[in-house]
Amino acid sequence: MTKTQVGPLYTHMVLSYLSMVDVIQGKEGQCVDLGTAQRRDPDALPPENSFEAIMNILYHAFRGLSQGNQLFAIKAGILTSWHLRLEFR
Repeated sequence: MTKTQVGPLYTHMVLSYLSMVDVIQGKEGQCVDLGTAQRRDPDALPPENSFEAIMNILYHAFRGLSQGNQLFAIKAGILTSWHLRLEFR
Protein backbone atom coordinates (compact mmCIF):
# COMPACT_ATOMS: atom_id res chain seq x y z
CA MET A 1 0.00 0.00 0.00
CA THR A 2 1.13 3.50 -0.71
CA LYS A 3 1.00 6.40 1.68
CA THR A 4 -2.08 7.89 -0.01
CA GLN A 5 -4.04 4.66 0.44
CA VAL A 6 -3.24 4.43 4.17
CA GLY A 7 -3.82 8.14 4.88
CA PRO A 8 -7.65 8.29 4.77
CA LEU A 9 -8.02 5.07 6.77
CA TYR A 10 -5.57 6.29 9.41
CA THR A 11 -7.29 9.68 9.55
CA HIS A 12 -10.67 8.01 10.03
CA MET A 13 -9.32 5.84 12.86
CA VAL A 14 -7.77 8.83 14.65
CA LEU A 15 -10.94 10.91 14.34
CA SER A 16 -13.13 8.07 15.60
CA TYR A 17 -10.78 7.59 18.59
CA LEU A 18 -10.81 11.30 19.40
CA SER A 19 -14.60 11.36 19.33
CA MET A 20 -14.67 8.56 21.94
CA VAL A 21 -12.28 10.23 24.41
CA ASP A 22 -14.93 12.13 26.43
CA VAL A 23 -17.65 9.49 26.12
CA ILE A 24 -18.84 7.77 29.29
CA GLN A 25 -18.85 4.02 28.83
CA GLY A 26 -22.34 2.50 28.84
CA LYS A 27 -24.03 5.70 27.69
CA GLU A 28 -24.72 4.93 24.07
CA GLY A 29 -25.71 7.81 21.83
CA GLN A 30 -24.92 10.53 24.34
CA CYS A 31 -21.94 12.74 23.89
CA VAL A 32 -21.16 14.45 27.22
CA ASP A 33 -18.62 17.27 27.31
CA LEU A 34 -16.74 16.87 30.57
CA GLY A 35 -15.28 20.38 30.35
CA THR A 36 -11.93 21.52 31.68
CA ALA A 37 -10.67 20.65 35.13
CA GLN A 38 -10.85 23.39 37.73
CA ARG A 39 -9.39 23.62 41.19
CA ARG A 40 -11.96 23.00 43.90
CA ASP A 41 -11.93 23.19 47.68
CA PRO A 42 -13.37 19.88 48.89
CA ASP A 43 -13.98 21.24 52.40
CA ALA A 44 -16.04 24.23 51.28
CA LEU A 45 -19.81 23.97 51.46
CA PRO A 46 -22.27 26.70 50.51
CA PRO A 47 -23.18 29.00 53.44
CA GLU A 48 -26.25 27.91 55.41
CA ASN A 49 -26.94 31.08 57.43
CA SER A 50 -26.24 34.82 57.31
CA PHE A 51 -23.10 34.62 59.48
CA GLU A 52 -21.56 32.04 57.16
CA ALA A 53 -22.57 34.13 54.12
CA ILE A 54 -20.87 37.25 55.56
CA MET A 55 -17.73 35.30 56.46
CA ASN A 56 -17.72 33.76 52.97
CA ILE A 57 -17.79 37.25 51.42
CA LEU A 58 -14.94 38.41 53.70
CA TYR A 59 -12.92 35.29 52.87
CA HIS A 60 -13.25 35.84 49.12
CA ALA A 61 -12.47 39.56 49.50
CA PHE A 62 -9.25 38.91 51.43
CA ARG A 63 -8.31 36.03 49.15
CA GLY A 64 -8.74 38.33 46.14
CA LEU A 65 -6.54 40.99 47.75
CA SER A 66 -3.76 38.52 48.40
CA GLN A 67 -3.29 37.49 44.77
CA GLY A 68 -0.68 38.75 42.28
CA ASN A 69 -1.47 42.24 41.01
CA GLN A 70 -3.58 43.32 44.00
CA LEU A 71 -0.84 42.40 46.47
CA PHE A 72 1.70 44.33 44.37
CA ALA A 73 -0.59 47.39 44.28
CA ILE A 74 -1.07 47.31 48.06
CA LYS A 75 2.67 46.99 48.72
CA ALA A 76 3.49 49.73 46.20
CA GLY A 77 0.94 52.08 47.79
CA ILE A 78 2.23 51.45 51.32
CA LEU A 79 5.87 51.88 50.33
CA THR A 80 5.15 55.02 48.28
CA SER A 81 3.21 56.69 51.10
CA TRP A 82 5.94 55.70 53.59
CA HIS A 83 8.64 57.11 51.30
CA LEU A 84 6.74 60.37 50.73
CA ARG A 85 6.08 60.73 54.47
CA LEU A 86 9.80 60.41 55.22
CA GLU A 87 10.78 62.72 52.37
CA PHE A 88 8.54 65.65 53.40
CA ARG A 89 9.41 65.72 57.11
